[in-house]
Amino acid sequence: MKNKKKQKSEWIIILVVAVVLAALVGGMFYWEGRRMDEWVEEWEAIDEENGSGLGNVIDQDLVGTTWVWDETVFNNDEVMTPNYPGKATLTFSEDGMVAVTTDCNSGSGTYEATADGRLTLGPIAATRMFCFLLEEPSQETEFFQQLGQVNAYVMSDGQLVLNLMLDTGNMYFSPGTEAAREELTLEETGIEVAD
Repeated sequence: MKNKKKQKSEWIIILVVAVVLAALVGGMFYWEGRRMDEWVEEWEAIDEENGSGLGNVIDQDLVGTTWVWDETVFNNDEVMTPNYPGKATLTFSEDGMVAVTTDCNSGSGTYEATADGRLTLGPIAATRMFCFLLEEPSQETEFFQQLGQVNAYVMSDGQLVLNLMLDTGNMYFSPGTEAAREELTLEETGIEVAD
């Protein structure tokens, strides 16, 4: 009998604690006088209106333009410019995909942008052409590494500026056209063509 009373007391204590916790937690789900589910519904409606998934904001200045990499300026004042200007590009689409070209290969991946300017690029699946035939060394590895470190973006004087993690530098891009990246010809690679 004592055991049943003890079990009943434990259940009552658990129930009281659960009710108190529910009341406390319920109070935490309010923000500025509105329940959190009301905020979530509003945010989902905004995302749906923008045509994107939850959290992804479509910036019309970002999408639909082929952005051509001009340079990367690091916080130690080191500047990296493309060996093949006009070849490294980004093209963001409204469906959360980004097309990428380098001085040798091309590929695509996903991206997520937020209203406060945060930007993350997912893994990029790229072609695997041999780049050793280029006259100047390919900067593909460095370009992909920098893209993997992007955490924010801003539009500044018509340029797209991608901020690298820990404020280590910025990648600068100018708007190009769909034809901004032409395929490398044998002449551009420095290979002599026999007639």
